[in-house]
Amino acid sequence: MRADIHQVYERLQARFATHVTRSVHYRTYNLKQLAYMIKDNTILIEKALKADLGKGTFDASLSDVSRLYWDRACDSSGTHFSDVPDLGYPERD
Repeated sequence: MRADIHQVYERLQARFATHVTRSVHYRTYNLKQLAYMIKDNTILIEKALKADLGKGTFDASLSDVSRLYWDRACDSSGTHFSDVPDLGYPERD
């Protein structure tokens, strides 16, 4: 197991060192998917915050979950991903 982790780490480090990045379309699509995942799993995230940190639902929702979602759903200029044109990737319902 440790060897697998080390190999993955080395591969990722080598890729990062090339300074090659994925296309904007690819990255935007994946950020949208992250936002959908956070939104779809809000209740589970809140339960985990309750179990791990003792946070109440309101506190977790206000200070952690909504912040996670909106940080990922908007870029630094405040443009929401719903404002991004269709990139040719499948949309979720």
